[in-house]
Amino acid sequence: GTAGAVTSPQSAAAEPSAAARRDSLREVFDAFRAVAQRRGDGFTVDEQDGVLEIAPVTPDGGAAARCRMKVFRPRENRDRLCAFFYKRSNLGWSRDRFSYGAIEFLPETLTREDAAAWLAWLQGGFDPDSRPARLRRAFLYTIPG
Repeated sequence: GTAGAVTSPQSAAAEPSAAARRDSLREVFDAFRAVAQRRGDGFTVDEQDGVLEIAPVTPDGGAAARCRMKVFRPRENRDRLCAFFYKRSNLGWSRDRFSYGAIEFLPETLTREDAAAWLAWLQGGFDPDSRPARLRRAFLYTIPG
């Protein structure tokens, strides 16, 4: 063995750096932005404090007007990301959200097809017949405000 080694090559490879996690989050956010722009249907995209929020633009106040998706890292020192789907309250003063579920994924597993399907579901007002695969209704972390 090597005297003084703190981490083995296996554990070092399994534990990406904070910079690598930041870069992978940036790539995921950029991929969602690109897919939203390609769809051309109109989305607002807002990034704040490591959270990407996407909402469909619905000038007529249609079914999707309150639908939102937040993409974020639920645990700071982990790789896994979350896409959380919800509707805002229809009461202007309320901060309540109605959850439609979440999809957990690793950055390297996100495909453009996944991103497009998730945005289509968002834009369709969370049509139950179009629910994305891997959507979970229960999760054990706090959703950012």
